[in-house]
Amino acid sequence: MNIHPTDVEAAVAKAYEVSDHYDLTHLTGGDPHRYMDRLLESCTAVGVGRFQIIEVNVAYEGSAVYSACVMNTDGSADIVLARGLDLPWRRYLVCKELFHIMIDKEEYRNMDLAAHTASVAVDFQLDDSQPEPAVAAEFLAEVAAMEFLFPYARRESLLKAFPQPDFASVSAQYDLPSVLVERYLSDLRMAPLAEFCRRHKG
Repeated sequence: MNIHPTDVEAAVAKAYEVSDHYDLTHLTGGDPHRYMDRLLESCTAVGVGRFQIIEVNVAYEGSAVYSACVMNTDGSADIVLARGLDLPWRRYLVCKELFHIMIDKEEYRNMDLAAHTASVAVDFQLDDSQPEPAVAAEFLAEVAAMEFLFPYARRESLLKAFPQPDFASVSAQYDLPSVLVERYLSDLRMAPLAEFCRRHKG
């Protein structure tokens, strides 16, 4: 996807703002795992605003949508999760939707969920796509979440040590879905994000 560099920069910067608060508040000792309660605390500290997490009685199996972020008229937000998600997916999706809230702009909102889902399914697969703002926001929220949960510097170091990493092992270490670990260790993510992520500590 072709997304304006300033939007990518803003998403990455927000990820490292949250990360800096997390690291300064909690002595992690190099622990790669990011804990949910601490994530929520750090997001609140950097101004995420009021939100609640809601699990709906819709199974994720066979669904194109695992989560959604609903911005309410009173300024609060609902993070909606499908039923039955395992911990790695639930943790990642909550993180992604929190970054949705933090990078939110009016043009990122789309009330037509069916059309939005269809656009995401198409544009995410095409390197030369020109996504509408709401679709671009999905990518930006994903990038921010992964930079917080699995920072570029760690991915770069891992690839230098293990050019062909064991994705299952890395997934277990970082408590992330394997498909996302594989995606963010690929050239399709590492190369385009390098110029943005190297400006920040990992």
